[in-house]
Amino acid sequence: MSETHGIIATFPDTPAFFHAAEKVRDAGYKKWDTYSSFPVHGMPAAQGQPRSKVPVFTFFEIGRAHV
Repeated sequence: MSETHGIIATFPDTPAFFHAAEKVRDAGYKKWDTYSSFPVHGMPAAQGQPRSKVPVFTFFEIGRAHV
């Protein structure tokens, strides 16, 4: 039995790319990623990723550095 290890696709525009990511998420896939040569606003949410904790850690590190 053969297993699929990757799929590559291109999309005509950013909204199509965004909606394709939502469809993959809604299909129940857990381990997958997207790539774009520029940031796509809202893509982490479309992929079902939780909000990043980086801003919280940055806030505390900057605050600690000024003490």
